[in-house]
Amino acid sequence: MQSATRRGARAVRVVATFMIVLTVIDTAYAYDSGTFEGDGAVTDRGFWSYGPRYRIELRPNLSLATPDRRQFRFRGLPSDPLSLFLAIQDRAGHEYERLRILGTLVDLTLADNRGTEVCRAVGPLRDWQLMWSGGGDGAYWRRPCTELRLQSREWYTLIVVVSDVDSASPAIRVAPVLSGGGWDSP
Repeated sequence: MQSATRRGARAVRVVATFMIVLTVIDTAYAYDSGTFEGDGAVTDRGFWSYGPRYRIELRPNLSLATPDRRQFRFRGLPSDPLSLFLAIQDRAGHEYERLRILGTLVDLTLADNRGTEVCRAVGPLRDWQLMWSGGGDGAYWRRPCTELRLQSREWYTLIVVVSDVDSASPAIRVAPVLSGGGWDSP
């Protein structure tokens, strides 16, 4: 019985030491959200977060009910792969079916400082993927703008154009968001 207790105590010490070592490594090599510059704000949920650790929400947001065009400039991103999506800002609740079939055209282009296209997603929103939670939160995304490896020191320009607005479009606003990192990320 004593042997099992000793093994259990040893296992606890090994796990605790491992967690301390990971925390020290994260502190030494951590992304500093204070390095972000540009049109938005960074949220860092911390090293131990499950799910997206980083969320960079670009501002101002755009309307899906009227033609709109926004340009965002930024740099100082984390080194983790990031995905770009359009997060629905208003609680859409029961609007899922209407949002899923919108014909509103969106053209999203991310380019580096030299003008090289990093990703582009263009098409009517009905051709985009619509992420949805039970609480009515949602976001549109396209495969070409996922798992992006962006350089921290590089300036990026994101241009989002909303046109050919669907007459059925609700008065909903979206914000471009870069998200990634965390324990479930590659």
